This record gives sequence, structure tokens and C-alpha cells, in this order.
Amino acid sequence: MKWFKQSAIGQYIIKARIIAANQKEMGDYGRSLRGLSLAESPKSKPDSIIESTYQEYVGSISTADKVISYELVAFLWHILQTIKPKLVIDLGSGFSSYLFRYYQSTAVEPCRVISCDDSEHWLERTHHFLRTKHLSSDDLMLWDTFITQCNNESPDLILDDLGQIPARIKTLPQILSLTRPQTLTIIDDLHKYQLRRSVLGQLPSMKYHVYDLTPITYDHFGRYAWMMTLRNTNDDHN
Repeated sequence: MKWFKQSAIGQYIIKARIIAANQKEMGDYGRSLRGLSLAESPKSKPDSIIESTYQEYVGSISTADKVISYELVAFLWHILQTIKPKLVIDLGSGFSSYLFRYYQSTAVEPCRVISCDDSEHWLERTHHFLRTKHLSSDDLMLWDTFITQCNNESPDLILDDLGQIPARIKTLPQILSLTRPQTLTIIDDLHKYQLRRSVLGQLPSMKYHVYDLTPITYDHFGRYAWMMTLRNTNDDHN
């Protein structure tokens, strides 16, 4: 049955089952992508420079199963073009650091990007890659420095792809404490059961809504992301 799972119809069925299961797990905290214009199928598609750089990155720096999926890249680019953030927090340096700084270099309005990693080795590799692409390497820092110096920032966009799953679970409450009413928080790798349960466990106390981005970000490795927003009083009556 491996051939069926890898076929287009097989992938469609698997994705549909994941979406249904996720909505059941999210319960009252889950929200549909319908009517959420910024989460529609990306209209602002990455240009050829981003696409070719992604292929270069996968071939020379990382591997396809480790770097963020191109589906997530496309969605992030759409988000950047839509909300035009003034501050992006990039947790887990890598290709996302390139993408955010490429946007930074092309944006009309100033945009600060802070990239954080729990690995000094990967942070240095990110630094080198950014320099080869003639992009800013400012605000690259380790997690301990970040959580000490940047805990009062007001980000418009957070991407959480920090470290291995146990580290991601451990740091999740601190990351969510950075959010403000305008913040969009995108968490990758929700196909991992332990991480998914950890995120769901944060929803009641942190007063979040959660959007399943599986329809947009599901890739051939079975990875997908969720997006979280602080809910308000009006949301609770919708």
C-alpha cells in the first residue's frame, strides 16, 4: 500500500483525515480557515530567487526533511506580504532566517528580524549563509540571550521552529508569553504528537484560538503547521 499513500489520491485522503482529527482535538479553541483572508491559499508567491535559493539551501546546507517545507515558505511569504510586519521573531535559524531577511531587504517599511537558535553551530552557519547572500546578519542570537534581552518585544509575527521537539515543548510557554493581540504565531512540525499535545495544553490558560494550516502547509513528509492568535471578547461571541 506504500504506492497508494504516495499517490495524489492517497495524499489527499491522508491530509483530509489529519484535518478532521486536528479539528476534533482543537475543540472549541479551533477556528476554520474559511473567512480568514490572510490564511487563504497564498496569492503572493515566492519569486524565482527564493525558489532557487531554497533548492541551493537544501542541496548544500541542510536536507529536505530538516529545512522548513517549501509549502510553509510559500505561506510565510504570503503572510509577510499581507501583514507587512515591523518585527519578526524567527525561532530556529535556517532558511526562514534567509526568507525573513530577504523580505526585510525588499520591504518599503522598516522591518526588524530577530533570529534565535539553541545551537551555536547552526547560528554560525546561518550567519555565513546570510553573508553569502548579502543580507543582514544583525540580531542573530542564542536562546539564552534572546529570552533575557528580548522578552519585552512586541512581535507581529513569530515562527517557532526552535531546536528538537523536547526543547520546543520546554520553551513554548516562554515563546507564547511574547505574544500580543496583533501577533501571529506559527508553530511548525505539529505532526509530532508530543508537540501537538503541548500546544493544545496551552490554549485554555493563554486564551488562544488556533488555526490548522494543514490544507496549506502539508508536505510529502507529512509535516504541517498551526497558527495561533490571542482571542478577544468579540471572538468568544462569534
